[in-house]
Amino acid sequence: MKIQLIRIIAAVILLTISFPLTTEARRVKAKDAITDSVMQRIFCYAQKIDTTGRGSNSSYAYTKFQMRTNKRNATLALVPTMYAISYGAGRKFISEFYNRIEVNEKGAPVIHRLLNLSTIPHRKSTMSAALNYMTPNVYGENLFQENILSPFHRSNRRYYKYSVTPLLYGMAQVYAYPRIKNTQLVETRAIVRIQNGQIQMCDFEGEYDMTRFYISVTMGKKGYKSLGPVKCDMRANFSFMGNKITGKYTTIYDLPKVLEDTIKNSADTAMMSKVRPIKLNTDEEMIYRIYYDRQEERKRKAAAQGEKKKDFAKDVLWDIVGDNLLNRISSDFGKQQQGYFRIDPLFNPLYMGYSESKGVVYKFKINGQYAFNDNIQLSAGIKGGYSFRQHRFYYSIPVRFNYNTRHEGYLQLEIGNGNRINTNKLARQALGYMDPKDSIGGFSPAEIPSLLMGKSTFTEFKDNYMRLTNHWRLSPHWAMELGMVAHNRIAIRPDFYQSIGYPDQYKSVAPAIGIEWRPKAEKGIVLKLDYEQGFKNLLGSNIDYGRAEFDAQTILYSSRRQSYSMRFGTGFYTRRGAHWDFVDYTNFHDNNIPGGWNDEWSGDFELLSSYWYNASNYYLRANFTYESPMILAAWLPLIGRYVESERLYTSGLVVKHLYPYTEWGYGVSTRLISLGFFAAFRQGKFDGVGCRFGFELFRNW
Repeated sequence: MKIQLIRIIAAVILLTISFPLTTEARRVKAKDAITDSVMQRIFCYAQKIDTTGRGSNSSYAYTKFQMRTNKRNATLALVPTMYAISYGAGRKFISEFYNRIEVNEKGAPVIHRLLNLSTIPHRKSTMSAALNYMTPNVYGENLFQENILSPFHRSNRRYYKYSVTPLLYGMAQVYAYPRIKNTQLVETRAIVRIQNGQIQMCDFEGEYDMTRFYISVTMGKKGYKSLGPVKCDMRANFSFMGNKITGKYTTIYDLPKVLEDTIKNSADTAMMSKVRPIKLNTDEEMIYRIYYDRQEERKRKAAAQGEKKKDFAKDVLWDIVGDNLLNRISSDFGKQQQGYFRIDPLFNPLYMGYSESKGVVYKFKINGQYAFNDNIQLSAGIKGGYSFRQHRFYYSIPVRFNYNTRHEGYLQLEIGNGNRINTNKLARQALGYMDPKDSIGGFSPAEIPSLLMGKSTFTEFKDNYMRLTNHWRLSPHWAMELGMVAHNRIAIRPDFYQSIGYPDQYKSVAPAIGIEWRPKAEKGIVLKLDYEQGFKNLLGSNIDYGRAEFDAQTILYSSRRQSYSMRFGTGFYTRRGAHWDFVDYTNFHDNNIPGGWNDEWSGDFELLSSYWYNASNYYLRANFTYESPMILAAWLPLIGRYVESERLYTSGLVVKHLYPYTEWGYGVSTRLISLGFFAAFRQGKFDGVGCRFGFELFRNW
């Protein structure tokens, strides 16, 4: 009897304990079901909306922002767009914009500025990168152009945890939390209509590119307008080396047309008062009042003095020289703003990089364009770099005349200096193998170690080149190029080559033809075949050669900002006589001005000796790169939050006496720098390691 009673009591206790657990389990499952249901509707909402007419519709938007420099020092002048507020001129600024907005075929906004009022000196665009956050693509894969993975896109759900709380009147509150701390993810809260997953309003909090932002968005009500915001407010905090800047932004969209679209970047205060949809607050009015009072005071002083005397230290050294040397210069010109020029900072230490072959390299770019009409444009640029290890300045100056936009018809002239180069006979001897015709009298093998380490230049030639190309697209799939390529190679030590009976200067002139095939038109793989045929005695040439190259490359974009870059190429010389002195391929060479993460990191051999580019009459190369916001480092504690993108590299090469040669690498990009680590294997054996880095700070500003 006692045993049976004990069993009954034990059963009651067990049921009592297990009942709340069962209830809790059911409650959690029910909540998970609600969360899954609501999130599925949000993920599908954009696909159900008819966007017909969205691309042809123009709308108007008003933006105002107030900026305050809480702390600043001399280093603020190094930040692009911040030079104008890095000294004097007060600590509070206000700007107002009135823009016409169009949406392109990809759904991205195209902005045309009609009005621009600002108390920032010279109406400079300051902290312009933050303006990209004012047009979030809430339902898109990326919130802001190519940055920040949106929690409301299906492909990003693996990076977020979601919680849904039902509210009154058929609404729900959605919370999205990042699974890891990373600059590509944001904390989010949204009010959503349960029935169809339409987002009414949402808040985002995150940090990207040294800017901490808090964004509140009110979405449109109906149709395709519900896919974009009608109002966006943001508070942004920027910190850099002791500088602390605070910005408050407000943008109102879908405003009626009030002004003519022919107005461009006007500073008319009467017009701005006419289109301004919200009143300025007391603080904003005070900033304007102080600014205009100062302007009037300067005018009175200038009138009293008869003419304005220039303060050399301020107006010349600081405003002109300092602005041009430390800040990015950008300006439009022409009666209808049909021309522009862009200049990178000339002496900004942030524009530097490092590669195994060149060492530390300082780089800069200048480019500009003038449009005569929609069909005819003239553009020019300078790309330069200085290698501190080699003590050499490299440059490339392309000038292009576009004469037919529809068929991509253009004539381009490019002049520059290529890599220093040896004759291929010296290259093969330095690499430890020789062909029967490689005998060079008077060349001491004792020089080989110093040559390979880059410490000797007495056998090298300077290479100045000119390339003239006429391009024409025959159809969306086919294009053709015709042109001329000329090289002038001059020995650094002419006495050496004269002593062994070799010319100390080589000139080559070669007609060139190229054929390009795009099987899927603008998308997909690009295949190109190039051929050059040099003729001796043509325009002073003393080299005859023939060279053919084939190159195929493509980038496949996937969800979650993943991409796969692939490149395959081969080339060979058809002329190999007694005077076969140089091997200089177009698609297989040592990059003399290493670019940033998005330039040619995916197609270079980082650890390959420069002599191998000049030693074989053929090559076969392949490169593959996988890029993703999060592969390995992003998941690590502490450092993972700063990772913006990661890459895996693999490259293979076959040339004479070096096959196979492979390189394997891993790269990570942060807001400060990009790092790449590489390992080389020669014929299956380990052949060394190396690294590459480049400053990425403010590259998107």
